[in-house]
Amino acid sequence: MKIGKIRAMIILIIGIGLLATSLLADVIGLGDPGFGPKQTTGTIAGVVITAGGCSSGAKQKILRVANQIDKRTQAYPCILNDLSNPN
Repeated sequence: MKIGKIRAMIILIIGIGLLATSLLADVIGLGDPGFGPKQTTGTIAGVVITAGGCSSGAKQKILRVANQIDKRTQAYPCILNDLSNPN
């Protein structure tokens, strides 16, 4: 597993953990009853961190696919020439 993928997974796990803890704080007995400002802040931060982990993972996949496409186009330059010159 590559470092970027591991980093994305760790960020995703932290974000989901924060989100779940914030949303379930009353159920598990943390803080005061009711949905307060700390829970709201934790929920928003959890969503942002989770989104960051998802986008980081997606970025890694996009870069990997782009790299594969680049390798294939370098291996077959005549295909690109044929596509760019339809005559």
